[in-house]
Amino acid sequence: MGIRNVLFDNFSPAYAQVLKKRCMEQIDLYEPRAKLDAIDVKQTPDSNELVLSVWFHTISDPKPQVLDIALERTR
Repeated sequence: MGIRNVLFDNFSPAYAQVLKKRCMEQIDLYEPRAKLDAIDVKQTPDSNELVLSVWFHTISDPKPQVLDIALERTR
């Protein structure tokens, strides 16, 4: 199960943990070349968006990398 089911839930600390866990599961399942170091979820309520920061490294390169993804509501 991906993150689609929880994208429009009200944000809370428990929601952040669920989102982190689901993201970790999806990355582990679909991208075996990436090894996760950490995931951080930040809420920006004024702009109705969540920012996911994913720290990872690849199997072939131990240099840590970060990927920031903004999830925002669009109409």
